[in-house]
Amino acid sequence: MAQITIHFLPANKTIVETKGANLLATALEAGIYINASCGGVGACGKCRVLIQSGEVDCKDCSQVPAEDYAKGYRLACQSYALSDVTVYVPPELHPVEAVSGTAQPCKPSHKQVVSQELERLVSGAWYNPALKKFAVTLDPPTISDNTSDLSRLLRALKKQHNLENISIDFLLLKKLPHFLRQAQWRSP
Repeated sequence: MAQITIHFLPANKTIVETKGANLLATALEAGIYINASCGGVGACGKCRVLIQSGEVDCKDCSQVPAEDYAKGYRLACQSYALSDVTVYVPPELHPVEAVSGTAQPCKPSHKQVVSQELERLVSGAWYNPALKKFAVTLDPPTISDNTSDLSRLLRALKKQHNLENISIDFLLLKKLPHFLRQAQWRSP
């Protein structure tokens, strides 16, 4: 494939890549931090960079307002260089520069990023959601087993899914007996 150069400002770093290289991946390779809190799937819009020259293909730039898009802003995670490109990374994407007001060239971290980590960051395939749903079946109360509904639920979660140290909201706790009986002691 054809070789192109991607020049990052204000860091003044130039990387030689193959045509079609992802801008976020190339910046990481150059040791330039670009905030991509969504994992590089184009959902957060925080990796917005300015294309000063050259041609890029932006797969999904719906997070960039039309006015900014017309000025040349693109999402680094969704942009692929098609020719030699000069990319300006705004100072607000660099926490130190945003605080100090200076635009110092970025220094490489000397940490080797393996291709699996890079691919996971760019593709956004790895995530850890705040909430997870688990199917659970509880034993209904009997004369010999008359523990509270909460104790019954926590015991079932530990036994069936090895979950411990679970807290429950007070308002949900008040509704728990109704939910459990309505669901006939099984999760929907």
